[in-house]
Amino acid sequence: MTNVIDTERVLVWAPRGRDASLAVHLLERNGFCAQACSGVEDLIDGLRDAGCALLTQEALTPVARERLAEALSSQPPWSDFPFIVFAPRAGETIAGAAGAWRALGNVTVLERPTQSRTLLSAVSAALRARRRQYEGKDAIQRRDQFLAMLGHELRNPLAAITLAIDMMKAENSGASEKQRAIIARQAKHLARLVDDLLDVSRIT
Repeated sequence: MTNVIDTERVLVWAPRGRDASLAVHLLERNGFCAQACSGVEDLIDGLRDAGCALLTQEALTPVARERLAEALSSQPPWSDFPFIVFAPRAGETIAGAAGAWRALGNVTVLERPTQSRTLLSAVSAALRARRRQYEGKDAIQRRDQFLAMLGHELRNPLAAITLAIDMMKAENSGASEKQRAIIARQAKHLARLVDDLLDVSRIT
């Protein structure tokens, strides 16, 4: 089995028969890190650091859907956890199927019977999408750090300019050469900081 980080782990929840063990075996044989879940609570515990989840339609009982929807509602704004659901064959129906998929949000549906290469392709796509979400999270953190630093840097020239203006107001003879030089210098510095602020769009 390939040694990968937790964020690449695939959770598998298939409560009937040997579906879970077969899926885990297939995934691990093809280089994925997979973990079988014993129930909805086990699945929810794994959502925090896994890459995607593979479920069977029959696992999504009303109680399971409610618990999953509750857990997903607490995701951070950057997160949209991917699910892959094995659906019934064409012509078969399971009550609440559409509602189950809506409750999960980010769902890829695979109709049974599913070929191995189709499943592996869907898992690869889900993990790739999840990886992009983590990259987006990191970009947001870098942006916030940049803005916090920039805000701090803006305070210093603004304080100097404000002080110079207050001194000019207190003098009857008008602005001195030194005070005008301070204002000019700090104004240029502010202009550069504003240019940096406009570069936030590039960072994003």
